Amino acid sequence: MDKKEIYRSKNQILNDAYDRIAAEIHIKKQQKGYKSFLVTGCESGVGSTTVVISLATSMALAGWRTVLIDGDMRKRESDKRLNEDGNKGLSDYLRNEANYKEIVTKTNYESLDYISSGNHSQNTVSLLCSSRMKELLEELKKNYDYVIIEIPAMTSAVD
Repeated sequence: MDKKEIYRSKNQILNDAYDRIAAEIHIKKQQKGYKSFLVTGCESGVGSTTVVISLATSMALAGWRTVLIDGDMRKRESDKRLNEDGNKGLSDYLRNEANYKEIVTKTNYESLDYISSGNHSQNTVSLLCSSRMKELLEELKKNYDYVIIEIPAMTSAVD
């Protein structure tokens, strides 16, 4: 299986900032046990995808097993920064059309895996509130140090 190519900025100042955020998150994990985080923007197009990719990459480069999930199941593949390549993903798993191993994709970073949003879906609220979502999160928390989920912008969906 091909690895998903995840990019990292060449701007060292930006990378240092994301590394600092990753360290702060790690401290919160040590203090409070937090392992999973949602990242969103106030509206579409404000850069939340760049933030979530940079953060997940920083965490992986620090040696923490990290999984990055594209939780925006409404957006079409053509509108996504990390094009899906038709892979099965989150929505397929939640609809019971894929298993855990089918949705987790290795990336070019050893400690970073990726789960795409899967095939376009309209009934995202019911999928996200399902017992399958709870099962998936529990499984991911067992296998990873951090679960980073990008969700739709606050003004674009109720998800």
